[in-house]
Amino acid sequence: MPLRPPGVSDEARFVEKCLRCFQCVRSCPNKIIKITGFESGLNNLFTPHLEFHEFGCDYNCQVCQLACPNFAIPLQTLREKQSAKIGLASIDEKLCVVFARDTNCLVCEEFCPVPEKAIKIRKI
Repeated sequence: MPLRPPGVSDEARFVEKCLRCFQCVRSCPNKIIKITGFESGLNNLFTPHLEFHEFGCDYNCQVCQLACPNFAIPLQTLREKQSAKIGLASIDEKLCVVFARDTNCLVCEEFCPVPEKAIKIRKI
């Protein structure tokens, strides 16, 4: 299942309500909302999904919610959006310098936009 914009919790409702108008794609300032192709089946064709390659979802942004004309991406307060679970991060140990080069690094924690830090460094 594709990773959906913040606030989308009911996949069936989202796919049904989405007009495939691409307003969310055009409006996303970080360009992380992409159009789903055939890889996720015909039912999901042309629906928006998230791709986090270079950027993340801006912590203080609600643009896609406001741009969605049919409310497939539901309107939420900023606080609701900020606490919405979008996905689960994972570490690619081949790319992470902590694992790949056995060196210290805090970049993920430092750049995490969540004030309470969604990414925390723990000593094991």
